[in-house]
Amino acid sequence: MTLTPFLAESPDATFRAGRELGARLRGGETLLLVGPLGAGKTTFTQGLCRGLGLDERTPVRSPSFALVNEYRGGRLPIRHADLYRLDDPGEMADLGLFDETDDTVVIVEWADRLGVPPGGKLIRVHIAIGEGEGRIITIDEGDA
Repeated sequence: MTLTPFLAESPDATFRAGRELGARLRGGETLLLVGPLGAGKTTFTQGLCRGLGLDERTPVRSPSFALVNEYRGGRLPIRHADLYRLDDPGEMADLGLFDETDDTVVIVEWADRLGVPPGGKLIRVHIAIGEGEGRIITIDEGDA
């Protein structure tokens, strides 16, 4: 199901959009986030994690150097990847990002560097920079 693009007028609205989507997730989903540098992928991810029940005291930061962070303590386990520094999609196999994901929510920033997406329930999130602090968010939910 593709949703019509909508405007998030501020970083708070981008966060809220992520939180609302996160509240609907049930486990086994892979979220593929795409957008230019500074578009709000990490802000959206922070909202997703809060919508999944991750405690406010747990920091959600982009794992640009670690490549993958795991979060526990919410409704579901979360794996959060940032592929910005990934040069070769073949390097993904070593990360174990898609291993045993039945109840895990996998969030991939810079998913366009992934190559072929994994199978299963995919949610594609494209964030484009609008005017000022506005972001245009398009969410496409479907299977691989």
